[in-house]
Amino acid sequence: MRFAAAMGTFAAEVRRLGESLEPVRRKLPVAERDEELFRATAYPPPGATEVEVHYYDLDPFFWSWLVSLGAMASFSLCFGPIRKPMFWLGIGVLLVAQLFTAYGLGLRVYITGWAPVTNMFETVIFVALVVALLGVWFTLVPLVWPGLRTAWRLTAVPATPEQRPCDEAEGAAWDIRPRPAARAGLLLARLAVLAALFYVLTMVPYGSGQQPIIRLVPRRAVGSSLPSLGSIGVWAVGMSVLVVTLWLVPRIALAGLMGLVTVPYALVKGGLQRPIQQALARRVFAWVGAAVACLAALVAYYSPVLNRDIGLLMPVLRDNFWLTVHVLTITASYGAGALAWGLGLIALVLYLLGRYHVPQRPSPAQVAAGHRPRGDFGQVPVRRHPPQVCHALGAYIYKAIQVAVLLLAAGTILGGLWADVSWGRFWGWDPKEVWALVS
Repeated sequence: MRFAAAMGTFAAEVRRLGESLEPVRRKLPVAERDEELFRATAYPPPGATEVEVHYYDLDPFFWSWLVSLGAMASFSLCFGPIRKPMFWLGIGVLLVAQLFTAYGLGLRVYITGWAPVTNMFETVIFVALVVALLGVWFTLVPLVWPGLRTAWRLTAVPATPEQRPCDEAEGAAWDIRPRPAARAGLLLARLAVLAALFYVLTMVPYGSGQQPIIRLVPRRAVGSSLPSLGSIGVWAVGMSVLVVTLWLVPRIALAGLMGLVTVPYALVKGGLQRPIQQALARRVFAWVGAAVACLAALVAYYSPVLNRDIGLLMPVLRDNFWLTVHVLTITASYGAGALAWGLGLIALVLYLLGRYHVPQRPSPAQVAAGHRPRGDFGQVPVRRHPPQVCHALGAYIYKAIQVAVLLLAAGTILGGLWADVSWGRFWGWDPKEVWALVS
């Protein structure tokens, strides 16, 4: 209490000092006064605290875990005649919860000017956002994947391995036959995005060092006209990242835009009944996403260890580009891993408490046709099989782990590039780097 009172007194004195200096500042003999600059540098500047006051009044992360709990309850009631209504209600409520999360993170970004992963509180909140969105994505994949696959095919470069021929059933279902002029237009659009991305990454000076994000030539060693072996290695990694980025990002962006057309077209052409049934069968993704998001947001909000206050960022981390591409990528991998963790817990519970079944023995007619059981009838005990849902959950867990490993690997490589920019060392085998590689 004494410390809080002392800090309140200190803040009041600092404010009084700033306000007392304002009239003196106004009387400074300035030849050409920039009124806009004067207003922006006033103490406190007009409206400087309005957004922060709104952030604390709204308290978005309280609503985030609470609304996620409501989504979890909706998915728990997703059975019987109310299965479909409760499913879509749960999806909607879960998305509303993530709107609260995204809005809260956006307010913190506006207040601080940095990416929303500057401390453990923001990291846990961002993990909650990612795991919920991944849960919704994996649930609704049957609805959007046919259209996105069509868009992906349409953006392939002709006469390259990208242009994989589709089978007759797929071609008949989605009618993937773009005219040469349309394909040429898509190729030109992709090349335009590629050229713009290449210019931004390799030509535009960035940061206080006024160096491009990725160098086209290795950096020379100090006191030498030749690059060191380490510089050549960093350059090779940067070139690999550049090639992958230039090859995939323009296509992903173009396919995403085309998906706004191809996804509705595929749903109209193929019908909604089967994709909706498939989405309902995958609702465990959404339930786990809601549960883990609720748990993470709840822990972040109430845990005394995770400080919710908006603080300062360490100087070495004050690089918004690398803070965004590296830390957000790594943290997103935690979200995918958390989704796999939640699915794994459900699989373990079902494996322990679920109903096992004995595999059905073939009939004499099937045996005569060549179907042989394990061992002889009545002599070798037949091993009971675990619940069938465990196999499905295992496949789902594998998909989530694939996303986690991909993001973690990309984030680790990007972290090495950031380390080279920050302190001139791509990799140093310190404990953090070693365990990043082990992960």
